[in-house]
This record gives sequence, C-alpha cells and structure tokens, in this order.
Amino acid sequence: MPQIITYNRSIKISEELYRVAKWTAEAENRSISGQIEFWAKFGRAAIDNPDLPVDFIRETLMIRKVIKIDDNKCNGCGLCVSACHEGAIRLIGGKAKLLRDDYCDGLGNCLPVCPTGAITLACCCPGTHSKPIERKNCCETGQQAKSAETYLNQWPVQIKLVPPNAPHFSEANLLVAADCTAYAYGNFHGEYMKNKITIIGCPKLDEGDYTEKLTAILKLNDIKSVTVARMEVPCCSGIENAVKNALRNSGKLIPCEVFTFSTDGEGLVEA
Repeated sequence: MPQIITYNRSIKISEELYRVAKWTAEAENRSISGQIEFWAKFGRAAIDNPDLPVDFIRETLMIRKVIKIDDNKCNGCGLCVSACHEGAIRLIGGKAKLLRDDYCDGLGNCLPVCPTGAITLACCCPGTHSKPIERKNCCETGQQAKSAETYLNQWPVQIKLVPPNAPHFSEANLLVAADCTAYAYGNFHGEYMKNKITIIGCPKLDEGDYTEKLTAILKLNDIKSVTVARMEVPCCSGIENAVKNALRNSGKLIPCEVFTFSTDGEGLVEA
C-alpha cells in the first residue's frame, strides 16, 4: 500500500487514490502529497461552509500562493530546506532563498519549522487582488473631458476571479458582459459600464458554468439591477442563461435587462 510522507510521518492510502492523485498532480503541476493535501483542504472547506458554492471554494483554494523569506529574520538554520518537499529552498550566502516561484507548491510545509518566523505565504498573482476604483469626472478635476473615458469601477473583472463578497458589490448595479462586447461596440464604456460594477467572461473559453458564482454574488449582496451584455453568436447564450439561472436561484426579484450586440460592430441586434 502506498505511503505519503508529511512532516516526517507516513500516511497509508489506497492504490486507487495514489494512482488518481499521481495523474492529477502531474496535470495540475503539484506533488502527489500536495495534491492529496489540496483535496483534503477542499473537503474540509466544503464541510465547514456548506452554503458556499463548490466553484467558489475551488477557485479560492486555487489562488496560487508562494513563500516569501525575510532576509532580516532568517538565521540560516536550514530547517526550511529539509522541510520543503519540492526542493524549492536552498541556503545561499548563509540565508534561505526561494530558487524559483514555480518550484513552490504553496502548501507552507516550511512555515512551522522556521524558528524566527521569517517565512510567510503570499498570493503571487496581483491580478486577483480585489479593489474598488474611484473616479472623478472632468468637472471635479478641472481637466478637459477625454474623447474615450473609462468607467471601470473595480478590479478584478473576470467572473472566475471576483470574490462574491467584495464590498463594491454592495447596492451595485451589476453588468455581466461577454468578453467580446467591449470590442464589438465602440462606446461600450460610456453607454453600458457607467455607474455599474462590471464582470466579464466567455462561456465558450472558460471551464465550467458561471451560475454558482453569480448566484453567490446575488445572494450575498443587495444588487439593485442586473444588465447582461452578450454577442449574437449562439455560444454567448451561456452567459445569459447563467444570469437567469442565478436570479432564479437567488430567490430575489432583481430587475434584469439583456442587450445583444452584432459581430459586425454595428451595435445592438433587434430582438
């Protein structure tokens, strides 16, 4: 029977679990022990938070983290080097160094062995950090109006990346847009994004359905209205259907409008 060694302890697992973990770990660029630990964390999070959508839990855990080592705190003991199963840490010049970000599996096995607290975990992708964007109009700033003003009011914008409980969703007018709409219609910002929180996606390219994430956004926040912007192509119906399903699942009566844009850049398609 295969054994997984973690924190110098052996844990016996079944042949089938080992085989599936090995295959999945290779596909997702993890160690086998890292893959099993990911599954364990996922299961625990799902049990502890039964009301959270499965997709939300998975995406939260999938946000990749890597270690950061504070040179000023590191005493060069080398305990973290031995604790790292991926061989990502080496002693260089008497200090522990992370060789490469992509070597780190983000599980933090090195954290508890560090006697000085020099190691921390941090998200390595600034594109996932949620933040509002405050804008002033030209009258307030005294500047001349731009020919193409931007009306993006928050970050991130990808449906797969936005946290459902982000504060900017509170009492928001929500725009759910297909990726292509802003390219197919020149004045998309001014006519459709102004005074709205915009989230985007492509149902053909993104894996999975948006329904669970959108349902969580609607349930956790007092959304005032929902606007859907999609293209006329058939695959784009996925984003419209996801919004309608989420509205139904939320149990709330929220006004919703759907706008369909043509692929020739001429604007709206008549219903």
